[in-house]
Amino acid sequence: MECKHIETPLFSVDVPIDWRVISQTPVNALLSDPSGALQVTLALVSASGEALAGYGQTATRDAHKPALEQREAQRVLERYITQRGPGRAAGKPLIQWRQQASHMACTSEFVVRPQRMSLLQRFTHRGAAVSWRYWGIVHHDTLLIIGCHGRQPIMERFRATLDQAIASVNITERRVLLGKPFTDAVLQLIRGEFPAAPVAVIDNNTIRVGGQPVNLATLHRRYLEQPDHLPEDVRSFVGRLLRRPRDPANAYPACRAHILPELYTSCPNALGGRQVVRQEWVNGLFIGYVLHSQTPVTTEHLARWGINEDALHDQAIENLVGCTQELTMEGNRSDGYTMLAFTRADRHNAVRILLPDFHRRLREHLGSTFYVAIPNHECLLAFSVENPEALTWIQAQIAGSYRKLILPLTEKLFLATADGIAGDASEGWGDDFGDA
Repeated sequence: MECKHIETPLFSVDVPIDWRVISQTPVNALLSDPSGALQVTLALVSASGEALAGYGQTATRDAHKPALEQREAQRVLERYITQRGPGRAAGKPLIQWRQQASHMACTSEFVVRPQRMSLLQRFTHRGAAVSWRYWGIVHHDTLLIIGCHGRQPIMERFRATLDQAIASVNITERRVLLGKPFTDAVLQLIRGEFPAAPVAVIDNNTIRVGGQPVNLATLHRRYLEQPDHLPEDVRSFVGRLLRRPRDPANAYPACRAHILPELYTSCPNALGGRQVVRQEWVNGLFIGYVLHSQTPVTTEHLARWGINEDALHDQAIENLVGCTQELTMEGNRSDGYTMLAFTRADRHNAVRILLPDFHRRLREHLGSTFYVAIPNHECLLAFSVENPEALTWIQAQIAGSYRKLILPLTEKLFLATADGIAGDASEGWGDDFGDA
């Protein structure tokens, strides 16, 4: 089998030369066979199990923690399968240990029947039984978890290919800092270089310097590229922050990075006597804006900030783009349709339908015209269909799921075209079934 080498700063793997890299960051990768029928996720995790902001479904790695024990590694893999895999549908996964070429790996393999799947899983796999395979490769304090799933015939066809890829995995010996250890190292450097500057930790990926909240994602990406330059990068990064003029907490420069768009089924005209900024959109939805993910933006905010609604919208979209870049999607190609969905539930997934650049990325896989469903805030399904029967079946599945959701958004479909987003199919889209 002719292979190509996929490498991140922290691990590498050899896969068939015609496989695609759907997304890749320093700590995870999403790969696919040419048909899209099988996808493989690789993600570094450790016993902490904390999500690493900005890098999707991964966890922190502590460079000073002792090596993982087998029992501890097994618990991490079990938790990963429960939280990010098929969940309760799989029951308690059976974990086995085996010696790989250069490392120990805990493995798990099982089949989930349609009656035990969630509605969304049944929808994605069209009622077929699904095989799941997981590997947890132990390396010092780190566990590289590899997971894949697909219909049973597909998984059997790729069994030998997957085993060969797993045997090729290599985890770098370079000791790097992720999550809390990285944040602690940055704080130590700041206190050494800027002893007079007040600094505190907000969470594992955010600190407060001189009263300003600072996300460390950009600094961390720079660190992963050149770890030895961290002291110089911190000195430059914090120096620029401290030279900025300080703004009141409610002034626009201090708030602009925390504004995001939000979709509503109904949106009040006023809140506490203040007029809420909103605009009517399509399919009966409204676009509004929130500050710090909870406070609706009002016209009083706009007057205080000295901006208009267009500037507010542009800033909110820019912020949404920033928190979308590292998210990954997984695809499913079935009889009559091709579908993509985010691999992780996020309360801003649905509103990402507003992002033009996101549409462009989806067109690479779905064609110039495709459909989007957003049954709730955490779910966005983008798909193209080859015939009206597939579209009818998908609409029925979404409608059935929608009626059982606690906080639904809309059961209507959207049509994404080069000109923008159109409303529900029942309002006369004709026979355009996409051209993926």
